[in-house]
Amino acid sequence: MRTMNVLLLLAGWACTSPSEATPPLDPPAPPPVPSEEPLEPASASHDAELTALAATSDWEGLVQATEGRSGLPRSWALVQLDRPEEAMIVDFSELPPSHAAWLEGRIKLANSDTEAGLDALAQVAATSPLYRDALARRAATLPRAEAEPLLRELVAEPDPAPGNAPALAALGDPSSLWRIWANYPGSPEDVATGLSPADASWQDVTRRAYALMGQSDWDGAIALLEPRAAEVPATSDPDACRFRYTLGRAHYKKNNRDPASAALDRAAELCLQDPDLGPQIGYLAATHAGRRGRHQTSARHWQALTKALPEHRFADDGLVNAGAELFESGDVAGARSLWNQAFEAYPDGDMVPEALFRVAWSHYLAGEPDEAVQAATKLGNMDPTLDRFHVPAGMYWAGRWSLYPDVDHPTRADPAGRGTALTWWTRCVESQPWSYYAVLSQGRLLELDPTSSRQLAPRETTTISDVWVLRRELVEGPIPQLLALGLVDEAEAEWARLSDPTEQEIGWFYASRIALGDWLDAHRELRGWLRTNMPSEPGPEARQLLSLAYPDRWLTEVEAASAGYRFPPRYFHGLVRVESNFDDQAISWAGARGLSQVMPATGRNVGIWLGLQVDKEDLLIPETNLAVGAKYMDFLHGKFQDSPYLSAAGYNAGENRVDQWLGEWGNLPTDEFVERIPFDETRGYVKRVVGTWQTYNYLRGVGPSVVELDRYNHQALAQPPG
Repeated sequence: MRTMNVLLLLAGWACTSPSEATPPLDPPAPPPVPSEEPLEPASASHDAELTALAATSDWEGLVQATEGRSGLPRSWALVQLDRPEEAMIVDFSELPPSHAAWLEGRIKLANSDTEAGLDALAQVAATSPLYRDALARRAATLPRAEAEPLLRELVAEPDPAPGNAPALAALGDPSSLWRIWANYPGSPEDVATGLSPADASWQDVTRRAYALMGQSDWDGAIALLEPRAAEVPATSDPDACRFRYTLGRAHYKKNNRDPASAALDRAAELCLQDPDLGPQIGYLAATHAGRRGRHQTSARHWQALTKALPEHRFADDGLVNAGAELFESGDVAGARSLWNQAFEAYPDGDMVPEALFRVAWSHYLAGEPDEAVQAATKLGNMDPTLDRFHVPAGMYWAGRWSLYPDVDHPTRADPAGRGTALTWWTRCVESQPWSYYAVLSQGRLLELDPTSSRQLAPRETTTISDVWVLRRELVEGPIPQLLALGLVDEAEAEWARLSDPTEQEIGWFYASRIALGDWLDAHRELRGWLRTNMPSEPGPEARQLLSLAYPDRWLTEVEAASAGYRFPPRYFHGLVRVESNFDDQAISWAGARGLSQVMPATGRNVGIWLGLQVDKEDLLIPETNLAVGAKYMDFLHGKFQDSPYLSAAGYNAGENRVDQWLGEWGNLPTDEFVERIPFDETRGYVKRVVGTWQTYNYLRGVGPSVVELDRYNHQALAQPPG
């Protein structure tokens, strides 16, 4: 989320005092109001061009568009460009009170109406994101004696905080200067201090290195810390813990494996109970050990994290991940014990569903189907909102292992389990029709009871509502006013202060931002929120939220690129959403580019098939990128007999990997083949691509509401029809 800059101009001292408004003696009693109110998303105002410019923070464009005019949009833009002397006092009543007071104060101060400007800035509420900026500007204008209390209030905010550095510089005492050096490296105020690491305590060096870490200056952090390591006591002192964590993380980021292990292992030994850094230390130490193949060490770190912080939100993570590391080391019994312990100790933990799935899967692989069904049943009966992937997995696999219990013969049915299987699969389709596991469930149902299965999860045809229901206090607060003016950044700053927004309020806020043109960030954030907040059951509100999160963006171009190929365009459209979040300029850490995240080498090779010369910059042209991605996906579908599962796996991990797995495991049922994929990323990718395709089908498809892939029930590499 973008944040508002706090600007401090601490020079030139003058004098005034704010006035106080006098309330009416007998205010009328307000009429009773409902606790909720319907509201449509914000949209462009009567001047759509100006609203769009404000929404994208194009202040230069907004000033140019309002040349020769006066009014709120122009005044706001000029102040954002730090040209308040050109702005005019106009009717600010469209703005929330604190924003109006701040804008008026900025303009009046710039035009030498000092007393009125200070008076206006004093009206900015302490709860407003603009309060610190207003406080700083008042301090910059008042005489030093009157300004000092305001400066002290500013710097009372723990470092680092916007505006602290210039306020500390204005105070100018030695302790303030060392705070600048320790916490704001590279700032103009830091340069002006003239201070040196040689004169700093190891504690201040630690703070400066921690700040450099926040700037991703890993080399700078290491260079500061390494010479001072001998001074750090072998205790759980907070500064000592921060020293070890910063040094360990910097080495971790630089892939200096042995120094990272030494620092992180020592930090985990001494600092897990640190209230601020303990969870991060434990998590990083365990993760680093696991990535180095030190599975037993990693498991010990995870368990120590849970023991040290049994009430922390990472406590269940510790047990679940410790079990995973033991499983990797071959200790299946120890792994199951920890996973079951996680379920018993943290029944509502966010990783408990994954723990139960791991227990179930381990029992199945060990040839213990009764235990596998028992664990899957526990999982399937959990609230789906706890985990959008694993709870539906419990529903599906409880049915699958009831009917097909033998891991050595996964296509051999046990007729006694038929009824249980049908019940579980029906429940999965009806309760989670947008999910990957609904596709698997429907495939099984189509085989066993095709007539009844096609009547499940009927396609909803009612119009999706444009109205969201909000609490009255949100409707009457500043956020709707700011969005109505296109001031998205300012609305986001206010939204960040809102406590416990409802699902409807979240939908309205993101819908408003998308309508105003802030679609990329809004969609990315909404998609992230849905990872842990998927609707629990179908219905109008679920469709409303999902339709917002699964837009038709780039669909026309995807359909053109996919025309005549072996896969449905919606399948590839779902893949594009998974790959790039519909950001046509996306570039991954590995170098994959554009909407369908094509690697440059793949682009060159597939470009030859298309008769094109494709370089890496061409992959940021949407039409070229989609043409290359779609052609490659068509090749994969041809290679893997039109399996959307294997094709997605090949797109992510490479077709040679899929060939390798087919050679090692044989032509397993698709459900089992996907679960056996050894790469977490690829396994999850296949589920997300097929699940996203199904969500689009559920929301906007024609024909069956669940895609029908029953030909892949018993073999991943299905024979082509005929």
